[in-house]
Amino acid sequence: MLPEEVRCSPVIYLILIVLVLAQVSCKTITQRKAIKDCKFRLDDVVVESISLEGIQLRVKLSVTNPNDIKVVVDSFEYQIYVQEDILVSTGVHTEKLEIEPEQEGGLNLSLTINSKEVGRALLATILSGGVDLTLKGTVHVKTWIGTIDYPLELTKRI
Repeated sequence: MLPEEVRCSPVIYLILIVLVLAQVSCKTITQRKAIKDCKFRLDDVVVESISLEGIQLRVKLSVTNPNDIKVVVDSFEYQIYVQEDILVSTGVHTEKLEIEPEQEGGLNLSLTINSKEVGRALLATILSGGVDLTLKGTVHVKTWIGTIDYPLELTKRI
């Protein structure tokens, strides 16, 4: 048996466990909050198919992490507009994205513009002489205290 002065009480063990958990939790929250410093951009829009139902597009969204820690995106909700006011598609990307420090990552969003919206978008495009594609969304990052949301809005002329 250990002498009385060497033995630790259960309270000491509990305090040590709480300190270790707090350290891990702080790192997790810091990783997730670092998303606000990231740079987002619409890189590419590719028409994958055209049918009577509408147009299938793939939109590539790039994320650059300038931070010295890994960034984690848990999910991403988005709306796609043509000419800023014609809503053509909505969706949710639920695959977790992790971006290493000072690296770039990306999301490929697959979306369908239905035939009715294609007509409205085409008319707006003809009248304006080009297409402005706007992505409005919310990046969701989960922490042990709840979900943190970061709004996002990007526009690209195509």
